Amino acid sequence: MNVSQKCQYALRAVFELAKRQGRGPTTISDVAEAQAIPPRFLELILGQLRQGGFVDSRRGPRGGYLLPVTSPALTIGQIIEFIDGPIAPVRCVVGGPDVDCPL
Repeated sequence: MNVSQKCQYALRAVFELAKRQGRGPTTISDVAEAQAIPPRFLELILGQLRQGGFVDSRRGPRGGYLLPVTSPALTIGQIIEFIDGPIAPVRCVVGGPDVDCPL
């Protein structure tokens, strides 16, 4: 399965936040440096993940991003589907009964 570069960055950012869980918010620059992600692109990705409820953000001098404390366990599949869309091994699998599919 191929995922977009954006999705790879999103997964790496979430993994980095998970490693730092319990230490308070992490800045974009810290995540970007640790995971070699362009900071401006990471800012957009984390904003999208925040809107989807995958990460929380805190404003101010000690602000940054962190994983939500009250959320259920995240799965890689949930993040991939949120960023890249539905996961299907073959396009016709999700097409419904009227789609001609060799499977």
